[in-house]
Amino acid sequence: MAQTRLRIRVAAMREVRRGIDEGVFLIPDPRVAVLAIMSLAIDICRWYDPDGEFTPEELGDINADLVLRILRAPGY
Repeated sequence: MAQTRLRIRVAAMREVRRGIDEGVFLIPDPRVAVLAIMSLAIDICRWYDPDGEFTPEELGDINADLVLRILRAPGY
């Protein structure tokens, strides 16, 4: 599991750095942003309630918005 998480973190870091280089993301350093995004994705299984307030689609939209805000994508 740790190896899988490391591979995902490395891939995410690569993509976020590419986004920074291309001017898509406006954060100065991607390290904390990538860790925050990974926590957002990993921890949802701890609190998600299928009978709760949000559908999976709604949570997907909310989390996508949060990720774009974390990355300081223009327009967010």
